[in-house]
Amino acid sequence: MSTSPKNKFGFHIVNGHTYMFPGKPICNLFKVGIDLRFADAEVSKLKNDGLFSDNWSGSGDSNGDSDSFLDDLGCWTITAGVGIGPVVTVTPFSFVNNSARFLKASLYFHYRPSAGVYFVSQDGETDASWAFCNMFDFGGRLTWKMIGVGIEGSWGNGKFKPLIDLTDEEDSNPGLTAEKYKRKFASTRIYVSFTF
Repeated sequence: MSTSPKNKFGFHIVNGHTYMFPGKPICNLFKVGIDLRFADAEVSKLKNDGLFSDNWSGSGDSNGDSDSFLDDLGCWTITAGVGIGPVVTVTPFSFVNNSARFLKASLYFHYRPSAGVYFVSQDGETDASWAFCNMFDFGGRLTWKMIGVGIEGSWGNGKFKPLIDLTDEEDSNPGLTAEKYKRKFASTRIYVSFTF
């Protein structure tokens, strides 16, 4: 079974470095290199759209009468991984002798293997699942000296398996036999970057 939950909102934080190939820029404008992300973490709030009742058996907390704030948090995903891919950088005003020469535009693509957690809390029932996710990013950014702004599309998928419920005394490993669900993800990121 494959589902594609829709994002409501989210945030992410990235730490990385761009390694440009040595030598003169192509036509004094273009340079190519490798973009590395040493850490890429994202938290997203999803629209439920009935995913809880469709996909989970309610094997977690399901007493239905708890007043805990954890009982109705909705659907969330958390992904954390690393990324690598090519980058092309253009310096359109490199020939001028003023501050405009520090303006750069970059296009990049990443493959981003990630660990993902899918968390659902609704109507007093709580479930969580995990997966290895194959994620991809394609985007661009404008930078001037140390600050930049960018936009990128992120997509991918993973086969999520419910986490083992250690509170279930009748079955010591209920999660091992639970069905996996393939989930697809797609989001748009708008960000501010800082270069040190």
